[in-house]
Amino acid sequence: MFIGIDLGTSGVRSIAINANGEIIAEARISLPAPINCEQEPKIWWEGFTATLTALLKQLDPTQIKSIAIDGTSGTLLLANKNGNPIGSALMYNDGRSVEEAQRIAKIAPKESAAHGATSTLAKLLHLNPGPEVKFALHQADWIVGNLTGHYGISDENNSLKLGYDAIHKELPAWLDQLGVNRTLLPKVMMPGTPIAPITAEI
Repeated sequence: MFIGIDLGTSGVRSIAINANGEIIAEARISLPAPINCEQEPKIWWEGFTATLTALLKQLDPTQIKSIAIDGTSGTLLLANKNGNPIGSALMYNDGRSVEEAQRIAKIAPKESAAHGATSTLAKLLHLNPGPEVKFALHQADWIVGNLTGHYGISDENNSLKLGYDAIHKELPAWLDQLGVNRTLLPKVMMPGTPIAPITAEI
């Protein structure tokens, strides 16, 4: 069996399918609405574990081969070296980073998805991370990190609004002109690429 979990703004949905794509079980948990386009990451983890627990009650956990996770593209969370959140997450629709978006507009290619005040890159520039920050994470990245102990890994879809160039498969050189700290940026992988086993503790 294979599990898919979707983190949305208002809830977490999970589904289990077999190798033929047939649905075995489903579960859904509601989340508190973001306040001023911000949300506490612990809400995501609580929702994730609650829906996964509800799903596992409907099936044999020993038959699970893998778990795939997605979340709201453009939501940004800063974390320390242990993956612990530093402050609230800025949600995908947070548009406060107007000045940063103007800086990006002067440098980024017109086809980049990093344009606009709601882009992940604009949010990162706005937050101006201090030395305690080691990871700039998307919503799904953080959940994967909690499950595997491997933070700082993302996928191409999430990373487009961070400036990722899907044609050349890279976080481009023009990011340096904006003063972006590359050590905070994730390793970008193709969607669906196995990251790591779930930790024994989890």
